[in-house]
Amino acid sequence: MDGYFHKAKIVLLVYDITRIITYQSIPEWYALAKSKGLDPDEVVYLLVENKVDLEEYREVPPDAGEALAKNLRVNAFIRTSAKTGFNVELAFKTAIQKLIEKALKRVHQ
Repeated sequence: MDGYFHKAKIVLLVYDITRIITYQSIPEWYALAKSKGLDPDEVVYLLVENKVDLEEYREVPPDAGEALAKNLRVNAFIRTSAKTGFNVELAFKTAIQKLIEKALKRVHQ
């Protein structure tokens, strides 16, 4: 399990809107990453809601992701569909942008 976290600078916390258990597991994954030394002040955390192309099978309430992102105080929340490609590139660009912002903030301190 440690291999998932070793020297990570970006953590994508991804859940599937059609499987509520994946959403319910996010706080546990977030806590685990933090316990492995991935300090939210140093590492970018991005909450990703996936499979938005399967809205008719949604188990996770539509506003739950934004609420969880706010509660966990992650750097960003993005809705995606890996199947259609919707917002996938945006998710990675956002994560990189947030990482650069953190690095610049450290440089200017």
